[in-house]
Amino acid sequence: MGSRNLGPGGDVRLPTSPLEHHLNSAKYYIIKNTEGSLKTVSPILIHKTILGIVGEVQSIKKTKLGEILIELKSLTQANSLQTLQSIGEHVVTVSPHKSLNQSRGVISESEFQSDTEEEILECLKNRNVTSVKRICIKRDNKIIPTKYLILTFNVPVVPKSVLIAYINCPVKPYIPNPLRCFKCQKFGHSMTVCRGKETCGRCSEIGHNSKSCTSTPKCSNCKAEHPSYSRKCPRWVEEKEIQTIKVTQNISFAEARKIVTSRTPTVGVSYSSMASICPHCKNRTTAQVEAPPDNNLIPLPKKSPVKQNRANTKTEIILDRSNLPNTSNVNNQEANKTNQNYTLKTQPINQSNGTKTVHNINHSKLSRIPQSNKTETPKKVVKSFKETKAMRKSRMQIMKKNLDVKIKDSIKKRTLTKQDFLKESRINEGDDDTGDLKIRPSDDDVMFTDGEEETSKTPNKKIDNKMAINFLSWNCHGVRSHIDDIKSILNKYQPVCIGLQETCLSPVETVKIKFYNIIRKDYTQGARASGGVALFISKNFPFIEIPLTSVIQAVAIQLQIDVLVTVCFIYLPPNQNFTQNELDDLINQLPQPFILMGDFNGHNPIWGSPDINLRGQQIETLIDNHCICLLNSSNHTYFHQPTRTFHTLDLALCSPSLVIKWNFNTEDDLFNSDHFPIILSYIDNDIRYPERPRKFIFQKANWSLFSEFATLTLDMVEEVSIDDAVDKVTCSIIQAAEMAIPKKSGKIPKIWKPWWNEECRIFNKQQKKAWNKFRRYPTTSNLIDFKLAKATFRRVKRMSQRKSWQAFISTITNQISSKKLWDKIRRLSGRYNDNTSVSFLNHNGQVITDAKKIANTLAEAFSAISSASSYSQDFVSHKKNEERYIDFNSLTDDEYNSDFYLIKFNRALSKSHATSPGPDNIHLLMLTHLTEASLHNILKLFNRIWKEKKFPSSWRGAVVIPILKPGKDAKNPNNYRPIALTSVLCKLLERMVNSRLVHVLEKKKWLSPFQSGFRFGRGTIDNILLLENSIREAFVSKKHLVSILFDMEKAYDKTWRYGILKDLYGIGFKGNLPIFIQNFLKTRSFKVRIGNTSSDVFYQEGVPQGSVLSVILLIIKINEVIKRLPTGVSGSLFVDDLEIHC
Repeated sequence: MGSRNLGPGGDVRLPTSPLEHHLNSAKYYIIKNTEGSLKTVSPILIHKTILGIVGEVQSIKKTKLGEILIELKSLTQANSLQTLQSIGEHVVTVSPHKSLNQSRGVISESEFQSDTEEEILECLKNRNVTSVKRICIKRDNKIIPTKYLILTFNVPVVPKSVLIAYINCPVKPYIPNPLRCFKCQKFGHSMTVCRGKETCGRCSEIGHNSKSCTSTPKCSNCKAEHPSYSRKCPRWVEEKEIQTIKVTQNISFAEARKIVTSRTPTVGVSYSSMASICPHCKNRTTAQVEAPPDNNLIPLPKKSPVKQNRANTKTEIILDRSNLPNTSNVNNQEANKTNQNYTLKTQPINQSNGTKTVHNINHSKLSRIPQSNKTETPKKVVKSFKETKAMRKSRMQIMKKNLDVKIKDSIKKRTLTKQDFLKESRINEGDDDTGDLKIRPSDDDVMFTDGEEETSKTPNKKIDNKMAINFLSWNCHGVRSHIDDIKSILNKYQPVCIGLQETCLSPVETVKIKFYNIIRKDYTQGARASGGVALFISKNFPFIEIPLTSVIQAVAIQLQIDVLVTVCFIYLPPNQNFTQNELDDLINQLPQPFILMGDFNGHNPIWGSPDINLRGQQIETLIDNHCICLLNSSNHTYFHQPTRTFHTLDLALCSPSLVIKWNFNTEDDLFNSDHFPIILSYIDNDIRYPERPRKFIFQKANWSLFSEFATLTLDMVEEVSIDDAVDKVTCSIIQAAEMAIPKKSGKIPKIWKPWWNEECRIFNKQQKKAWNKFRRYPTTSNLIDFKLAKATFRRVKRMSQRKSWQAFISTITNQISSKKLWDKIRRLSGRYNDNTSVSFLNHNGQVITDAKKIANTLAEAFSAISSASSYSQDFVSHKKNEERYIDFNSLTDDEYNSDFYLIKFNRALSKSHATSPGPDNIHLLMLTHLTEASLHNILKLFNRIWKEKKFPSSWRGAVVIPILKPGKDAKNPNNYRPIALTSVLCKLLERMVNSRLVHVLEKKKWLSPFQSGFRFGRGTIDNILLLENSIREAFVSKKHLVSILFDMEKAYDKTWRYGILKDLYGIGFKGNLPIFIQNFLKTRSFKVRIGNTSSDVFYQEGVPQGSVLSVILLIIKINEVIKRLPTGVSGSLFVDDLEIHC
């Protein structure tokens, strides 16, 4: 909210009138009758007289003394009221009120400690100050003056600051101590007017004072063991709180006492005690059960039909056996089979006279009690019980059943329609009042019989916060100091976006939160960061930032929520002034429709404030000028701790077209700030938070169950076509995985807090409990309890964070691998691999906002890169002239065309990496947990594909994940790198083919010695040493050396497929191996996936990225580049990265 020295609302407050500032003259006036009292004068006559002279005033009250107290609105009214001389026949006088027109404040400034009160008053004579009083303390019988000064102002409201000489001193309201009589020790009067007896302030005995008393302390006000003058006395604390309310709210003492009394719970009176009163006779009830002896009782079933009110209502229950059949002539088994009804009697007990009112209830589901041959006298057993969940569930089922019967009876009186069969009856599960069932039928046209009235409308359905569309705004008072609270809010609501005010971030500071992008506008005063606003937007929603040109601290984005919506978050500091034109200019920059949320620091009765300030007037004018709707409800959004009052400073505004689509609410927890987070929830439940792809949780897999059900038989791979065989294998593995491996929910995971433990949870719960208690009963003792719980939780949290950090650091030793080390460094620096967010796209001058259209636009861009349209005209002509049919058939049995063996299969499986699965959703871990027989059958399927020279059609597709290139414009679809995910089964076969292909190429020494990419025993160090050696030779020979490094753009996408096959043919490859590669490169398709949204199917040329064979195929095609270099020019290659020098 800004400076902590400011009260609620920041700048100077105004009265409830939106037109005038606080008047410097008197605001409260007293009208007296010079001859007597005005108690008998008609209020109508008084109101008409005052209305005719001064017009409409703020308020008119008649005091106990028969005087009229008037609160005026303007200075003009004050001048007019002075002319009033009579009311009817009664002569009156008008004079300003003696105390209400004054206020007292306290300043604390050591600079004036040597100045006298008269000198300070002389400086303040033009500041509405009428008197100055210095506070002194007494120590060792010496009067010591302090730096605190009490100033009396002739205005009703204490100003925020006062200028003394050249020093601007903040002014706080002066709250006097409670008035206590030193004679009778009672509160509310002084010793001079006391009519009571002298009472000791120490022991409360009458007849002596406390100066010589040595008795045990006892308070005369609360009867506790402390002196009457103790400031720990509950009565003293209550009186001090009344004084605080009186001063801060500028009301009378009686009104302040009424406020404090109304919000303080009565001792000894609780909800349970009130609920145990019988609604008929108004007598308190108890719970008693009269039953036969325990040895004749059969235990009741778990779902007992006896239903009781959960509000601790106690009832006397008597099992009446007068109606039991005589079982002396039958055996016990026959008695148990008899259909018996017992009587349940509830008797509210009158505590005054002991009379009982009996209500008989027949129930057929009570436990049957076997009878003995003797007639036994019922024994009274007193038991108290509460209604359990099972009992309540059974009661609700009975209610619903009775309702269905009632509806059926009422429907018989009218013609049945289709809606009668489509709608269900609903019962309010949250209601426990058996007296008023509140059963709400879904059929709105039902006519109830027996004179019953139609019940109220069906309550709103509960919305799952984790999947609802929510916008949040919160003044956090520092992002870094409240980063854990921000994460707690994000975990609780999973909002689409959250706006933070008073971020207090300097431009050099970086803040990152997983799964969210951030947009900031920082604000600094000199070298200190203050204010500022930030917006965290979920990476699951495409968005675009709206550039704002304004001095106001605001950020805005556009995103698609059913319709295209602009969301702007704003912060207006209380100590800064903004013109109406600056606010209008900001609104004009927001595309319609828009939502505007933030901390406005404005007071206005329109959103529930008791008064109005200048900022509130500006916001009201803004709303009127631009036809903006206010979404706020009656919930307060700000808690002012010094005065323990609640206010509304955070607002949510929107365009008229959005007002019916959003619900406003506030969070109950402050999250260690003084502002409550405000929440906007989208009403349409069909528009939900987009789910993520549901992935398998392999850490919780039942691999033995998976291996049992994922059995691949020989018939699956040999008796059907290759496409059907692949489909059966895939289906069998996925079905087994669905049974044995759980899946994630698809919701956004919570932001992990590694330091959070059970101790943190317990103390956090205690803090929330203390806060809820204080919010309900804002007393001083409850505030102290809340602060204590808050400090305790903060200490426990910091200790847990320190221990977690020490445990994390201790894992970094000299034995850690480099990969794990760099993973930990990335975690420490806040860098995550979650960079899959996609912005709105600008394509052909059109803004693409829908997720499906964005995916199609990216897919179209990826497909266009590798299509023939991207080639130059010369290359297209060359390509057309060169492409001919290549016959790879061979009659010879070359070694590289032979079948694959199990040892090669297992080696390829062990070298495979557990990467993301392809379109078939088969993961590598599934293959590694198959049985040996199943793996052997997969090998047979691979050999069949190899020998029959047919490539499965399902392996030609890929799922492409778009990744934005670093430092590139997110709105350009050409700035995304396609990451292709292909089938793991296909990759496994590719790895075996790749091993044979590389082995033949290395054996024939066909690859250039200057190619170091992905070759055994070679790496980038070879290229560096080659360049270094050339540089040294140039130095020795005193010559210059020029080096050029080439990065071939989109080399995989634009590789000529026919050129690869032609090179393979030129090397001498024939048979199964080149035919497999030829089939592998044919008709490659892909879909772009954004979150859980996929594009249409697109086709691509070039070498498919993400496959195992892609690298070696690109190396084959680019191998001739080094040989084509002119004489005197040397170079080296690392796959497609070329370096030449001369």
